[in-house]
Amino acid sequence: MVKEEEPTKLKASSVVVTRMSTFGNIEPFDISHPENWSSYYARYELFVLANDVQGDGRKKATFLTLAGANLFDLLTSLVSPKQVSALSLSDIKESLTNHFSPRP
Repeated sequence: MVKEEEPTKLKASSVVVTRMSTFGNIEPFDISHPENWSSYYARYELFVLANDVQGDGRKKATFLTLAGANLFDLLTSLVSPKQVSALSLSDIKESLTNHFSPRP
């Protein structure tokens, strides 16, 4: 039998809420213009640098969130049967680069 734990109760005075502002913005990637892929990814790298995004997991989540639903759906198709969540950011970049800018 699993015993359910009661949620921890915090005093209002012990909770600190901060709002993080971001520097710059980046629109979702327009997959109908694959020629812009390398420029888009370079802008993403500057965005995470400017906003001090740390850690591979947060960088991947930031990229997938900013890049938009169309790119996420395309990536899901490209890497199937693997799950996007199981890929590293490096794997994601490689898959998309191979798709948008294939080597001759």
